[in-house]
Amino acid sequence: MNKNNNIDWFSKAIGNIVKMGILLFLAPVMTYSFGWLGGRFLEWVYGGYIANGFNLLFNVDYFKSSQLPIICGTLAVIGGYLKYSPNTNSEIKGENK
Repeated sequence: MNKNNNIDWFSKAIGNIVKMGILLFLAPVMTYSFGWLGGRFLEWVYGGYIANGFNLLFNVDYFKSSQLPIICGTLAVIGGYLKYSPNTNSEIKGENK
């Protein structure tokens, strides 16, 4: 391998590491942004109903319709880390064929 190929390989590796860092930073920001936009839509369309439902559900007078975008954005980020996918492997269920 000559010197140019080593530099080319090293620069690609550093570039990929930088891309992964940017992706790890931007993914939660984008998730929050989309959740916030969904919360803003809920506020415009069903704001009072959802806020009253939260207050009734938790037996408080804390929730206001203006807080829905922040709540939805935060729950979107948290929900992104708590994904569940059931295992449907037949060996685990004891249905070996």
